[in-house]
Order: sequence, then structure tokens, then C-alpha cells
Amino acid sequence: MLPEQAGTPQSRYARPQRATQDADDCSAVATGNCDSKPVIAVPINQAQLTDINAFFSNWYQALTPATVSALLADQSVVNEVDPPQQTNFLLNALFTALTAAFAFVGAPEVGGILSVGAQAVVAGIQQAPGVLKTIWPEGTEDSKSAQLGNLETALSQLITKLSTAIQTALALIMSDMPTFINFASPGAFSGPDKLSLPQDADVFGLAFRTYLISTAMARNGWKALPICNITRADLQDSSPGGKGISTTGCTYDDYGVCSNDDHTINAFYSDASTCAYALTVWGAGPNPKDLMADIVSFRWSTLEALFDGALKCTVEGKQGMDVTPDLVAGGADLSCMSQLVIHSCSAICPLPEINGVCPIPCDAPGG
Repeated sequence: MLPEQAGTPQSRYARPQRATQDADDCSAVATGNCDSKPVIAVPINQAQLTDINAFFSNWYQALTPATVSALLADQSVVNEVDPPQQTNFLLNALFTALTAAFAFVGAPEVGGILSVGAQAVVAGIQQAPGVLKTIWPEGTEDSKSAQLGNLETALSQLITKLSTAIQTALALIMSDMPTFINFASPGAFSGPDKLSLPQDADVFGLAFRTYLISTAMARNGWKALPICNITRADLQDSSPGGKGISTTGCTYDDYGVCSNDDHTINAFYSDASTCAYALTVWGAGPNPKDLMADIVSFRWSTLEALFDGALKCTVEGKQGMDVTPDLVAGGADLSCMSQLVIHSCSAICPLPEINGVCPIPCDAPGG
């Protein structure tokens, strides 16, 4: 159990990170052997110290040069959308997308259950705002941008910045007793499960890559029309007045995309939201069906994260704004990692109106 914070002067607390003679300091990442004991005897669970250290160390160690290269591997998928590689990305937005990686792990579907490790960190930082500001700082003095073709250099710099943020956050947790108590108080680091992150860069970078591909799509004329409150069968309905997307019907592929015979109409159906999304490009570009298949095959995103995330972000009025993940009860809202444009010019709004206004905008071609 943790010591009670209320009614006890901060000076009575020991700094939990003090190293023993035979072990390393728990406030440092990547030690491999952390056994810190306080100067004053307080009932701190040693397992919490080592487990918190191990999680942050694992996160830190995942940020290697190999990870950087792997995050941008198979960039041909993005090049399909932006062949000149001229899409610009603000570095602070890229950094935010990179820091969201841990929370995306295990939960590619927006609204899904976060991984055990992500739940622990999110629960902890909700109680320890100082740690939150260290990992996800509010604003940044860095307003520089990087073009798609020069991302590898920019990403290397961002990896260094994130590594520093992780080190600083761990040091804060381990050097300030109230922060430690608040961060550990939800209890996730006291359970039997060892919390870690996968070293697979494809999984680790899913949030980052979702932001990249969706931003490139938004800047190059790609838009999605939502059709909500329907079933999979409804989408295939070819009867007059039905909810189907084509008078000739459509056939589903392995990715949940329903296409008509000549692939001129292609819509992804999400079981999570019971919405379908007809993807189109206003201008030159690959066939939408092929692009959606490539996005999934090369692990640039999941179609749930790409479409459901963009819809949720749009409905909340955040599309095109700050991509900082919102901390919500029990998790983190990562929907705005997808910057894909959601639009509808139908006389009937796809979703319930908000204050008499359809939350889905009508964008004209080229908008």
C-alpha cells in the first residue's frame, strides 16, 4: 500500500529513487536493475518502483534508430497519395502523434480498450498533471515544419526529444513523493501483470503513421462520406430506395470494403460505429479500394482508426486542430490522430444535428 498523502508534511516523505549499494537508481531509464530504498522507512511497494521504472525504460528503449527507419518503411503507400512528397507537417504535431504511440498499442480501433500498459500510464497521468505536462507539453516554441520527403531527419530529432521527455517524466515520478503517490495510486502498477510495450515498430508507430497518412490524404483531395446507422447487409442493398451504395450492389473484401463491380464506388463498413464511409479523391490518385487495402496491408493504420477516428474528431469540432490526445475517463481519446476530411452534402444529415446544425460539413471540390 502507498503512504497516505493527506495530513502528512511533504518533508516526511523519502525520495523513492535513492539507489542501494548493489542496484541502480529507479529514476534512471534502462537500468535493468532497480532496487531503490527510501531513507526513511515508509510503506512503499518495491514492486511499484521497479514496475514503473521498467515500463518507462521499455518505452525509452523502443525509440531506436531502427524504430525511426521502420516507422517510415514502405513509404510507397504515402507516395501513392502524395507522389511529389510535398505535404508539410508541423513538427509539434508530429511529436504529439509520436508520444501517442504507447496509448495506441493494443487499441487500433478508436473507442477500443487500451492496452494494459497504456491504461496504467493514462490512469497515472490523470492523477499526476505534472507528468502529463512533461510527456505532452502544452504548446511548443517549435513551429517548424518538415516535408514528407525529409521526414526521416525530422523524425530522428523528434525521437531524441521524446527520449528526453520520457527520462524527465520518470525522474519526476521518482523524485517527488506526492507525484509518485498520485501516479501510482490507481494501482495498475501494483498488479500481477508486467506492463510493457512491444518492440515491433509497426505496432508502436501506428498512431504516428495514422497521422501521417491521413494528413497526406487530407492535403491531396481525399474525403470520406459517412453513412451511419446501417448494417453490413444494408450497404449491399441494391433495391430502389434502399440504403445501399450502388444500384448493382457491392461485394465485401477481406478488409471490410464493399465495392461495386467496376470499383467506382468503394465504402468501408465499421462494425464499431455501424457507419460506412465512401472514400473518394477529388483530383488524381489511386483507386480508393486499392489504397485502403495498402493502408492496412502495410500497417499505416487500421480503417477503424482512419475513418471512425476522423468522424469522431469532426463531430467534436476538432478536425484540423491540435492533435493532442484528450485524456478521458478510463483512457485517452486518440480520434484526432486521423486528419482525414469527413464531409456530407446530403439533404439528410448522417448524424443527429447539434444545436440545429449538422456536425458534418459540406465541402465543395477543392475545399
